[in-house]
Parts: sequence; C-alpha cells; structure tokens
Amino acid sequence: MYNTDSLSSNTHPRSAQATIIICVCLTLLLALGAAYLGLRAGYGGIPLIATMVTFASLLLSYFLLGTVSAADKLSAYLTAKPKSLFAITSALFLLYLIYAVGTNTFQLASAVKILAYIFAPTAVIFFAGRGPQSLTWQDVLVISMLWLPLDFRWTMDSWRWPRGQAAYAFNSLLVVNLGVALFISYRKLEDAGYRFRLRQVDIREGLFNFFLFAAIGLPLGYALNFIAYNHRALSIVAFLLSVSGIFLFIAIPEELLFRGIIQNLLQKTFKRPYVALIISALIFGAAHLNNGQPQPNWRYFLPASIAGVFYGLAFMRARSLIAPAIVHTLVDMLWGAFFR
Repeated sequence: MYNTDSLSSNTHPRSAQATIIICVCLTLLLALGAAYLGLRAGYGGIPLIATMVTFASLLLSYFLLGTVSAADKLSAYLTAKPKSLFAITSALFLLYLIYAVGTNTFQLASAVKILAYIFAPTAVIFFAGRGPQSLTWQDVLVISMLWLPLDFRWTMDSWRWPRGQAAYAFNSLLVVNLGVALFISYRKLEDAGYRFRLRQVDIREGLFNFFLFAAIGLPLGYALNFIAYNHRALSIVAFLLSVSGIFLFIAIPEELLFRGIIQNLLQKTFKRPYVALIISALIFGAAHLNNGQPQPNWRYFLPASIAGVFYGLAFMRARSLIAPAIVHTLVDMLWGAFFR
C-alpha cells in the first residue's frame, strides 16, 4: 500500500489532492490489469465495460474511504445530513444495476438480494442512531447482516459474469464500502484503523505476528492432520496477483469486520483489551466452521482461532488494519503455496 503519513492532515489542499491522485492511479492500474486479464480470457464488449465501471467505482471508493480527507468529509457530511446515508448506499445499488444490466445477467431475485443486503443494515444503523462507543444489539444485528450472507455465499449468484473469483471480489468491495459507510462514517466508530498508510510499525507487527503464528500453527496443523505439505510454484505475475488479491479482497474485508469493528467494539465495551482479543478470535474461528469438510469443521476452527489471536495482537499494537492484514495475507499465502 502507499504511505500517507505525510498526508495525515486533511487541512492541506495539496495533500488531499495528492491522496486523490494516488487513489485514482491505484484504481486505474488494478482496473486495467483486470480488464487485460478479462480480454485474455475471451471476455469483452459491453459486459466487460459494465463490469469494469462497477469494479473501478467500488475500488476507488474503497481506497478513498481509507484516507483521512475523504473519510472525515463524508463523516461531517453525514453528521449535517444524516438522511443522505440512504443516498450513499443507493449509489452502491446503482453500481450493481449497471453491472447486472450491462452484463445481461439481471434477475429480479438477485437484485432483491443485493437490495436487501444493502438497505436492511442501513435502516438498522440509521434508526438506531449513532449510539455509544460500545457494542449494542443493533451492532450485533448489522454485523450479522453484513457477514452471514457472505459467509454462506447467499449473494454469490448475484454476480454472474464472469464466473469464478469475480463474485468474491465484488462481494468484498461491496461489504467494505458498506461497512465503512455505516460504522465509521455514519456511526462514527473510533479506532477502527481503516487507513491505507504503510508504516514501520505495520510491517514490524505484521512480520512478528506472522512468525509467531507459524511457530504455533504449523505444528498444530500437522498434529491435527489439518495440513499437508503440497508446494505449488508460482510465476512472478501469479504471485503478485495472488498477494494483491488476498490483501484487498480477503484480508482487508475480514480484518475490518473482525478487528476494526468486532474486536474494537468489544474492547470499548469490556474495557479489557485481551478479553476482546480472545472473544473476537473465537468468533473469527467460528466463522470458519463451514469451510471444508466435514461441517462443522472443528479442525479448521482451532487454527483459525489461533490465527485470529495474532491478527488481533497486530491490530492492538499497530492500531491499524494494515498490520493484521499483512499477517492475514502472509498466512493465506503460506497456506496456498505450501499446504493443503
């Protein structure tokens, strides 16, 4: 990611402009790369254009919301005009309609699912008000509304073109944009750590907690017969695509939910950081019970819970989602390249 330490103040117009330029360049680079891969795979025409418009728009807002200037301006705007939250989330649904109509995959049932996925948690957050900086039953409800449809793949078939990993990427971008808008911009949840700036502490805590987890997780995985060595060599291009894909579409979305929102709210509620850490790690492990076979997959639960502890430690120490996202990405890369 890029370093915005020098761009931490939204009062300097040049800093804000530089941040926007960086976000636009990153978005264009990734969108052009995705379009190139689509063309190589035989996709093209209006469906590819509509897909790229939706992808680039979701990705640009994903990056911009991770900057101080854009996040603060959106939060101030929603404070002055709270009902505008529905207009902002309506824009997310409009992007889905552009995608669905442009790819000729529009189906009423799929559109209704996305509509409900966006507006049900929006309504709950809005009518609950901003609330205290601690966990409420409305928070639990909204978190469930955001996560369960993704975890159980209820919305995967709403993104029908092209088939494959595109649906996961779109779902991830949607949940991050929605989660940040609801919890950080509207509810004003503090200390969520959704800032795209790479600092030394992020790298240090990311690497430190990755090696700690590897020292525990690998022996445990072998003891549980959960992992087996299965090395797969990757080309440089495949490696870079894998790293960026995991970081952007798996690590950041999951760390936003489980650390930036759940662990953060638990810590504010119990006032005991390590209690919040353990509970959120167990919730993270439970979210993996439906991965693999048989289900519930208890062999997956234990390593995932332990991984959640080290992701949470990185979050606590760095006070940023970038550090746990680094740990998460390295763990997933290790798993994907050497074990199954």
